[in-house]
Amino acid sequence: MLIVNKEQSEIQKLKTLLSKRFQMKDLGPAKVILGMEIERDRTQRRLGLFQKRYLTKVLERFDMSEAKPVNTPIAHHFKLSVSQCPETDEDKRFMSNPGKAHWQAVKWVLRYIRGSHDTGIIYGCNNRSSEFQVEGFVDSDYAGSLDTRRSLTGYLFTIGGGVISWKSNLQPVVTLSTTEAEYIAVTEAVKEAIWLKGLVTELGFNQKQVTIHCDNHSAIHLSKHQVFHDKSKHIDMKMHFVRDIINSGGVSIEKISTEDNPSDMLTKSVPGHKFAHCLGLINMRKKMKETCP
Repeated sequence: MLIVNKEQSEIQKLKTLLSKRFQMKDLGPAKVILGMEIERDRTQRRLGLFQKRYLTKVLERFDMSEAKPVNTPIAHHFKLSVSQCPETDEDKRFMSNPGKAHWQAVKWVLRYIRGSHDTGIIYGCNNRSSEFQVEGFVDSDYAGSLDTRRSLTGYLFTIGGGVISWKSNLQPVVTLSTTEAEYIAVTEAVKEAIWLKGLVTELGFNQKQVTIHCDNHSAIHLSKHQVFHDKSKHIDMKMHFVRDIINSGGVSIEKISTEDNPSDMLTKSVPGHKFAHCLGLINMRKKMKETCP
């Protein structure tokens, strides 16, 4: 059980109450929870989450402990498609039906884990704001799926500079422009922002508005203004609830450069230097005391 409270006296009161009713052992400050190792730097007011032990076991399980490491989870040249799967009836009996390219992609992921298993998320290392505030980033590719030509949505949210929520998935429909693809991505990010805003408010933090950063000017304009023209008039009305949320003041959509948008790595395979830059933007680091960006 993990007990959290601002007041040490309240924590002790709950411990005393529980010990009277249940047989329990006080393990002191949390060091491991759900397979994650917790590290603290109280002088800098930082907290880090790592999974080195678990990832080491994964590598050992698949005999990849001595594999040559790589610096991205998917190679920049990989383009996976169902057309790369085996085609015989015998092969199709297997539910996963992987082809050689898919097997190589999985091994690449394990090689990435080999080189990054000691990387963690650092909270409290943020020059944007010292406040406990949720901040979002969203991006989309355009028609990136080789099989369906649907676009890929990617978003992530941070608190104290460290990522707390993220998602990367295919959009439900085929879009006809980059603006439409980005607008659908913004819609999904706003839905997540509403939930996160309610969560942190319930935890006792004052979150008046969640700022979501997007690198597409047209999508931002469409989310704020009622515009009808050939490129947007066909967009499903359910996507336009974003305008109501923005008008209510619960969420704001702001422009950010692609270079400073960490969600870019969730929509496409990017080169190693770009991927490392995106990780730095959300404070994924190997050491607690690394310098803040």
